[in-house]
Amino acid sequence: GREGEEGGEKKEEGGDEKKEGEKEGEKKKGIGEKVAAAGEKMAISLNLKDSPEKKEKAAAEAAAAREAQFGAEQDEMLGQVGEAEAAKDEAIARAEAAEAAAEAAARAD
Repeated sequence: GREGEEGGEKKEEGGDEKKEGEKEGEKKKGIGEKVAAAGEKMAISLNLKDSPEKKEKAAAEAAAAREAQFGAEQDEMLGQVGEAEAAKDEAIARAEAAEAAAEAAARAD
């Protein structure tokens, strides 16, 4: 039961960080939109529309980036908050850019 108690204490400490995280989240929404626009530009510059392979590649990149984001979120929950936060933000930005590129590619048919 000792480990359970320690986990409970850590969880409570996380409460304040979560509130701060939500504020951060608001800021990051704007960043996400910029990233999506960048992804769109990236898709166009990569000229994804001319081949299905490129579309698949973009979709695969988006999936991999989302996977990385999920991993970073897990790390953050496990408490390596500082560097996990930075890694997560980067992973989210990459995922959003990749997804936007994949979507733009799909629409470009």
